[in-house]
Amino acid sequence: MAHWYGVIALERRQMEPLQRTLSRDASEALAAGLMAQAARYVPAQALGLGWAAALYDPAQLLRRGFPVHREILDLAHAGRAQGIDIGRVLTLAAIDEAMPTAVLQPEIALGAGTLQVIPWLLWGEDKTIAEATQRLESELFDQGLADPAIALALGELGAAFEHARLMSISDLMAMMAAQLDHVGLSAAWLLIEELLLAEIPRPLAVRSRLDQHWRLDGDKAILPFEPLSAYAVRVPVDHPEPMLGDYLERVHEFRQTQALLRAHDIDVGVEPAPEAGFIVDRKSDGDLHSAVLHEHPGLGALAFTTLDAHANVLAHYYPVTPDAIRDFLARLRERGVPLQRPGRVQLRADGFDLGA
Repeated sequence: MAHWYGVIALERRQMEPLQRTLSRDASEALAAGLMAQAARYVPAQALGLGWAAALYDPAQLLRRGFPVHREILDLAHAGRAQGIDIGRVLTLAAIDEAMPTAVLQPEIALGAGTLQVIPWLLWGEDKTIAEATQRLESELFDQGLADPAIALALGELGAAFEHARLMSISDLMAMMAAQLDHVGLSAAWLLIEELLLAEIPRPLAVRSRLDQHWRLDGDKAILPFEPLSAYAVRVPVDHPEPMLGDYLERVHEFRQTQALLRAHDIDVGVEPAPEAGFIVDRKSDGDLHSAVLHEHPGLGALAFTTLDAHANVLAHYYPVTPDAIRDFLARLRERGVPLQRPGRVQLRADGFDLGA
């Protein structure tokens, strides 16, 4: 049996609290509306339709293998013994806000952004799906504004939607590519797209808007991280403040890319540059007496500087994930090491590295 993947894309008008799942009554109403609208493009009696009655961040759907859609399809095939077959609708709804399987549970940690999506799919004989795909891919994006029956059922979610539109999964990918390009993250999307579409991902290398170099190694994204010490040597300037601003912008891009890739369930490896200079002086960890946390209003913890009893710098650490920041702070607490907060990010007078 062949298949075609689609979504209902919802653009929120306001960022009010959002209910993630539909009640059974609302699900049944939306299922009827969805089947009726799909029937205008495809022979509904020759196809099966399956969908999940929940709102998802697009990143949860756009993962390697399209796991949410695949789960719906697998459950549809498993349900054929119970009469869920061609010409029928499989609605997967929540009970007490819990979806039927863990794969179908919306990931709250991804947040509730402006764009939310509801997954749906069609399955049937190869020839029928091929014909349906050709028409849906060519017509749905321009003509797929959701019917009033669908919009009415969505009203239960407690949010006002600017648009509700039926589209293919490839249309959703094109929309995400355009949005990420608009915010300067098109390089990250190239890595995501390669993992979504390629059966065997090629070793792809891309360059970000700020000339940072990301690459794919199998299913893993590699993000080389350049600490301030290496950047200051590579881009020498007469005054440290402009350089610091440029560097902080690079850190922001790095963290945005890292978070985006992880939202798409891509394993991310952070690779230090060979000249990174993470350790200024490899003294014994027993010399550790105190630490300074360098913070930035927009980026949070940027780096830690560890000091000995004479205020000599032992090392600079650049925690690039929230887990790394928590782990480092926990280590300091366990050892009873005091943490200083100077109030702003500093540079050494020679612009080489962070000051303490």
